[in-house]
Amino acid sequence: MSESRFTERVREVVLTRLPELEVREVVSVDRLSGGLSFETYTVTTRTADGPGRLILRREPTGGPLAPYDIGFEADVYRSLADSNVPVPRVHLHESDPDVLDRPFVVAEFVTGEAFVHSSARFEEAGTRETVLDRFTEMLVRVHTLPVEGLPCGPGGVGTGAGDEVRHWRKRFAEVELSPRPILRRVLDVLEEHAPTEYPRALVHGDYRLSNLLWKDGEITGVLDWERSFIGDPLADVAFTRNKALAGWCRINGPAAERYTELTGYEIDPRRILFWQLVELVKVVYVGMASAAALARGTTSDLRLLSVANASTAVEPAMVRLTDALASGAEGGTR
Repeated sequence: MSESRFTERVREVVLTRLPELEVREVVSVDRLSGGLSFETYTVTTRTADGPGRLILRREPTGGPLAPYDIGFEADVYRSLADSNVPVPRVHLHESDPDVLDRPFVVAEFVTGEAFVHSSARFEEAGTRETVLDRFTEMLVRVHTLPVEGLPCGPGGVGTGAGDEVRHWRKRFAEVELSPRPILRRVLDVLEEHAPTEYPRALVHGDYRLSNLLWKDGEITGVLDWERSFIGDPLADVAFTRNKALAGWCRINGPAAERYTELTGYEIDPRRILFWQLVELVKVVYVGMASAAALARGTTSDLRLLSVANASTAVEPAMVRLTDALASGAEGGTR
């Protein structure tokens, strides 16, 4: 579908299928940069009350985390709509690929700014401490939500730590272009040491600064729930402790003590170690899947070349964590 045809189709969708928004005109449809999964567009409108904006997210044609399911993320947003975790309101989920070539979601545009951990504003005195407090408190909200009725994860993935390992073992088999014995050992160790006892909570799966929107020092939106599942809440805590993934904003030390105080969940070093290793396995998988997608011609996104190359940088840490988990050690990437 050409860009002009896509814009015209989006205009038709907004004007004919969302009458409650009272949109009089679609002014523009602009794709946002960044991201290797769903395509994201800002839809600028003119409504009865003045200028407005919407967000449209569409499944990609292919990529390292295929198959994609934007309907799952829409279900999560709808489930959290009346909770104390701020998420965009979903206006429309369309699963019919004939409308815009691929399934898509139209959602509320949430006002706020997303930060990367390297932002210069975090060098100001006291700023990091304040942000980390809000960051931790929001994760507490996520982890203390009642889980009954919430989507458990794409295809049921992540309902148990062992399920998660078996899922990634299957995914690696699908993208392995040449034998990788080291990965088999990593997955074997993970499966052997998968925790079996832990509280069940909603896990975001990608909890970092860049997936939060901020305004006036408060979090106005928690975004990108496509990797979420019901499982061990320490999976999110462990994710924040992988510096390569989450930067300086880590739930460790006093922040971890605050997290435990508010949730009642003790920080188990062995479970942290397990989930840190799982996250590095995912990084390696994304690199291998990127290489496979390019080799098989299922995508033409050349950004995946750098993803494939960059993923190899985590392998030494992955081996170190594997040895630590196998030996019964505690700790991990700080």
